Amino acid sequence: MNRSKVGRNGTRAPRSVCVVGGAGGMGRMFTRLLRGRLEQVMVADVSEGPVRWREAVACEMVLLAVPIGEMARVVRRMAPLTGNDCAVIDLCSTKSGPLGWMRESLECQVLGTHPFFGPSTASLEGRLVFTCQGRPGDLTRWFEWMLREEGAELVDMDPLSHDRLMARVQVLRQAVLLLTARSLEMLGCDPRKLSGLAGETTFSLWSLMLRQMEENSVLWADIWLSNPFTPQVLESLNRALAETRGWFDSGDRDELSRKLNRSGSGTRRTFAPRPPPGRSPSSIR
Repeated sequence: MNRSKVGRNGTRAPRSVCVVGGAGGMGRMFTRLLRGRLEQVMVADVSEGPVRWREAVACEMVLLAVPIGEMARVVRRMAPLTGNDCAVIDLCSTKSGPLGWMRESLECQVLGTHPFFGPSTASLEGRLVFTCQGRPGDLTRWFEWMLREEGAELVDMDPLSHDRLMARVQVLRQAVLLLTARSLEMLGCDPRKLSGLAGETTFSLWSLMLRQMEENSVLWADIWLSNPFTPQVLESLNRALAETRGWFDSGDRDELSRKLNRSGSGTRRTFAPRPPPGRSPSSIR
C-alpha cells in the first residue's frame, strides 16, 4: 500500500488522512480511493458518534466531505486545533463560500475541489474535477496529482468563475426542470400517465424532470442557497418567461414566428450541446 508516497514533481503524500463526513456517499468514495494508496486513512462522521476533532486534525491531510450547509461550522470547529503543517481540502459543489472560510480560518495548505459526478461513480477515469487554489503546497499538489493518476480531468478556476459557471449549468438546469414540474402540477397533468402519448422529445424532458425529483433535495437546496449567482440566474429566467409571454400576447403570428426562430440563435451558432470526448452526458452533475 501507500504506493504514492511521492508524486510527480516531488509532491509529497500525506502520512495520514482523515475524511470528515466519510460515511456519506462522496466521503465513502474518496475513503475507498485514498485507502488504495495510503495506509493511514481514518473516517470521522457524526453518524458514528461525536467527531474526535483533535484526532482528526492530527492527520496530515483532512478531507471535508460535509454538506455545504455545515461547512462554515465545521471549519470554525477545527480551526483552533489545526496547525500550519497540514492540508485541508473540501469537496463542496460551490467554492467561493467554502474556500473563503478555509482561507480565513486556517493557516495550513488549502484546496477547494468540486468532483463533477455523483458518489456512485465507480472510477474517476474521464471524470471532471474542478479545483480552486486556496493556499497550495506539496500536500495539495499531491492530491491533485493523485486525482490525475486515477484518470480524472482537472479544471482549475477561481472560486467566483466556478460558481458563475455552476449557476448556469446546475441551478439554471434544475430551475427549468422545476418550472416544468410545477407547470404540469398546476395543469393537473401526471407525465407518468402520458409517457406513450407525448412524443420522444417531451418524454426525454419529462424523464430528466422525474430523475431530478429523485435526487437529494437537501443537497440541491444547499447548492442554490450557497451560490452567489443564483439570484442572477433566476432573474434571467424570469425575464425570459415574461418576454416569451409578451410575444404571445402581441397576437402577431409573423412576429411571433420570427421571435421563436431568432430566440437563442446566438446560442445555436456558438454552442453545439455535446459531451466532451470520453464523457457521457450522464456523468455530469
